[in-house]
Formats: sequence, C-alpha cells, structure tokens
Amino acid sequence: MKGFKETEGIRRLQLDSGKNIVFKRDLNVQNISWRYLESEQDVLHNLNLKISKGQSIGIIGQSGAGKSTLADIILGLHIPQQGRVEIDGINIFQIPFEYSRVIGYVPQSIYLVDGTVKENVAFGLEEEKIDDNLVWQALQRARLDGFVRECEAELDTILGERGVRFSGGQRQRLAIARALYRQPQILVLDEATSALDNETESAVMDAIEGLYGSITMIIIAHRLTTVKKCDDIYEIKNGIAVRRDKSELFTS
Repeated sequence: MKGFKETEGIRRLQLDSGKNIVFKRDLNVQNISWRYLESEQDVLHNLNLKISKGQSIGIIGQSGAGKSTLADIILGLHIPQQGRVEIDGINIFQIPFEYSRVIGYVPQSIYLVDGTVKENVAFGLEEEKIDDNLVWQALQRARLDGFVRECEAELDTILGERGVRFSGGQRQRLAIARALYRQPQILVLDEATSALDNETESAVMDAIEGLYGSITMIIIAHRLTTVKKCDDIYEIKNGIAVRRDKSELFTS
C-alpha cells in the first residue's frame, strides 16, 4: 500500500498504486470560479454541483456559458482559480493519476487511426497488451458489437483513415467503447452527439442511456432532447449551475 497524505487538512488516503480508486459516494464541485487569462470576468463564479454515484445529470446552457469549461474542470484538465472538486471528500487535484483512472471522456469528435477496431478501442496500448474480451465488453455496452461481429475480420477490421468505413453514429459508439474499455466509474460526454442528425443521435443515445445507473454520467448537451432521460438537469447561467424542473423543460 502507498500512503498519500492530503494537504490542506484533507484526510490521509491509502492507495494501492496498481488499482483504481473505488468511487463510493459523490463527486462534489465546490465554489468553483474560473476565468480566461487577461479576462476580468469569470466564466464560472462560485459554482456548486453535487453528483451522487450512479446518477446521470445533464448540463445545458447557451454557447459560451461555460459548459465545456466545467467539463474540463471535472476532468481535471483545468485548475480553477477558486474552489475545488472532490471525489468522496478527496481533492482530485491532489490525486491526478489515481483520478484519471476513475473518469472517462467522450468528445464530440473522436480521433481514429487507420488501424483495427481493437486498436482504436484500446487506443494507446500495444497490440499484445490489448485484452480482446474487454474490447468485446466495451463494444457490447456501446451497442456496436453486433455490427463488428458481422464484419469478416471482426476486431481486426480496418477502419480506414479517420474511420471512413464507419458511419458517424458508429464512430461515436466507438468513442463510447474506447472510454468504456478503461472501465471508468464516471463518464463525461461533452457534446458527444451534437454533430449527428436526429435519427443517428437517437441510436447513439440508446447506447448511452443503456449505461444509466451502472456508471455516473455527466452529459454536456446542446439539445434538450439529449438529456431528457437524465436524473437531473442543470443549466449553466451567469456562471452558476441552476437545477431545472424537467416537467417545465419538456412541457409540450
């Protein structure tokens, strides 16, 4: 066991360097403020957001409201000028490597190499280190396994440059599978379906919604319909997160 002593009065956390942290309770965004360099105005100001384990939340807001900035802070990519993000009471910026094993990310546009399905799902690993069983599990959860099994070479199917042999929806499900291969306990999707047409988005959302309850989900979205089935929806407005009443948002 490796002892990790938290600073700023945070309790000591015992970690095994070869294992993930076990996410047990909540992810807590506390009094976050963030602004661009040389800007005099905060993009996010004293923002608070608490996400319970297993919960799915949607984040909406106008363009430029700070949705993606919040996502980057939750991912640990931006350090806020004020406030902190805690996982089960532990500051994520004090345990960056351990935290990176806990959280996964699905972007709007996935980077694909002109390689095989399994190389793209287990992106960054040498081929001999790829676990085919985990690849299939990730594909199944992303609802792409059926299509891949229909391909003659299955996991060794070549995607082509930038995944040209796959449709837009299949590429996004591949992005989900890539994130799931790492077995994250929290998954952040940042405008992951915004570039898709309505029909294709619906198919991809079926795969995403199938994960609800098994993984803590944070979905940044442009379209309200994308987050309709989330447990809670928050709007980023004037730098803070405001919980919205779903019955009001979706009144026909």
